[in-house]
Amino acid sequence: MDKQTSDLTSLLEDALTVRQNLSFYRTRVRELSRHCDQQEASHNKRINDLQAEIQSLHQQAEASRHALASLKASSSWRLTAPLRVIARLAHKGLTFAKLLATGRFADIRTLLKKAGVTRPSVKDCAYTPGAILILSRPDDTSGMARALSAALTAAGLKAETVSSMPDICTAQFCFVINPQKFEELPPATHRICVQPAFTPGSLPENYVAILKDSRAVLAESQQEIEALAQQGITYPSVFYVPEPGSEGDFHFFLCRLMMALGATDFSALYDQCAQHEIKTQLIALSLPETFERHELLKSKTSAALVFPGLRATPGWVGAACSFKYLAKKLLEAGVEQALIFEDDAEFTEGMNPEDILSFALKIRQEHCRWDVFSAFISDLHPDAIISSVFEADGRQCVLLNRMVGMVCNVYSRNALALIAEWDETNPDVGHNTIDRYLEAHDDLKIVTTCPFLVGHNEEMTSSLWHVKNSTMNHAFTTSSNLLFEKIWQFRTEKALKQGKE
Repeated sequence: MDKQTSDLTSLLEDALTVRQNLSFYRTRVRELSRHCDQQEASHNKRINDLQAEIQSLHQQAEASRHALASLKASSSWRLTAPLRVIARLAHKGLTFAKLLATGRFADIRTLLKKAGVTRPSVKDCAYTPGAILILSRPDDTSGMARALSAALTAAGLKAETVSSMPDICTAQFCFVINPQKFEELPPATHRICVQPAFTPGSLPENYVAILKDSRAVLAESQQEIEALAQQGITYPSVFYVPEPGSEGDFHFFLCRLMMALGATDFSALYDQCAQHEIKTQLIALSLPETFERHELLKSKTSAALVFPGLRATPGWVGAACSFKYLAKKLLEAGVEQALIFEDDAEFTEGMNPEDILSFALKIRQEHCRWDVFSAFISDLHPDAIISSVFEADGRQCVLLNRMVGMVCNVYSRNALALIAEWDETNPDVGHNTIDRYLEAHDDLKIVTTCPFLVGHNEEMTSSLWHVKNSTMNHAFTTSSNLLFEKIWQFRTEKALKQGKE
């Protein structure tokens, strides 16, 4: 070995030692981070336990209110109401005798009404899971009440249509068609308003307040969603549900709504959408209720199917259910590979989704049969192992075993099968978000590029975590830098090995 080669080898060995030291400290930081994560998980468990306890107390309170409301609606309560009024009046120094003696019959009726002898108002009470009330005037000609009743019944829910609120309402949710037509409305926490089309600014303030307080407000078009937003009524309380004429879509979106509200689950939704087929290889994920992002998405590609993401609480469960739904449908349709990207993906390297899919399929055919081709890794695991670095169409490509990030990926049937098995009943946010779930399978073959083919729109707000994407820039930069370092280490170790040979 000549001196120049020897000096270069020595330099590389010194550099590799520095890299290994950095790796050691990074591992230590990772261990400390995991300890913090464990502490956070413990605190989160305590919070979840307290929330469960609060929910239990809330249900007990509702049961008590329900019992009290039932008592007040009973005939014995109504028959004894005058006696209670007399007792209260006597406490105030008034008697019926005095009122009768002076002929103040109108005052007697007024006092009885104020005392609650008249029809009881609708209050929050213990609800019956799966029971749905549809409040609609008999003169409603839209057909919405019939469509809602048919679709809800088909989904296994108990739907009942009424023209006025009952004395006691135990429905889990109450659809109100044209709420402006009713003097008495269901409790806000159970109320779903079916809002007719309107022009911005045409709604009175008190009615806007009713919509804002409601659990959900339905809109039939992007224009209505935008008009509601101008009134301050926005996602997540707004839900897109098209008019009943589009039967398949109407049924899907109604099931999507009921899943988001917790009246049904993913399995029930999927069973109800058995006829829904997805055969395309290009899919964009977007919530139609976030109309600005939805409109921006249309400018990125016209070839992709725009899938309306499923919704649930917490939001990451809804996102994972969206991927699970798509994976199951793609597998059923026999699709071998599919690109799925989120609406905040930024195509920064001069390649649109169609180009990325073609590039990924070319690599799969000529270089490596990957499980996932990732155009953007948001959080590269420090223990990720690179097994190959190669060139394709002038781009540096990397084969590794781990990845986190669902912004833009191409999935093989193997990866789709894993996603289809994701467990939506596991609430562990630290390990069961869909990207962490995939990361845990460290035997996957992941191919990505350096630099990544896709970025993350900084100006958008995450619909899952409700923070600006820009707040995650540090994590994204760290991921990109770590990939670069791992590539450098891989190439260095390879050069040293070849030099010694």
